[in-house]
Amino acid sequence: MKSIKTHAETLSSFKEDKIVELSSFVERRQHPRYSVKLPLDLWQTPDLVLGGVVTDMSEVGLGLRSIHEIQISADLGIRVYLSRGEFSFDSIEGTGRVIIGLK
Repeated sequence: MKSIKTHAETLSSFKEDKIVELSSFVERRQHPRYSVKLPLDLWQTPDLVLGGVVTDMSEVGLGLRSIHEIQISADLGIRVYLSRGEFSFDSIEGTGRVIIGLK
């Protein structure tokens, strides 16, 4: 479990055994997750900002996909962009830690 990859790359690399494994996963979260597709910036140091997509979020966490390798337990700065209209965005900025990574 070295990196987090884009949603499209992950889906195309799934095998049947992985799909069965995921479908038998028992949800243990205390706060419900909501599916979203929101652009984000993430960084470990301010001089190297990487991109990704938020795939789900809850009151206390979020899931993301990125083509960049991100180590488990890495502390990150995160900026999520929210659309205010066709050409206008707001953003929410915070920090987080990578808990689980998928290949």
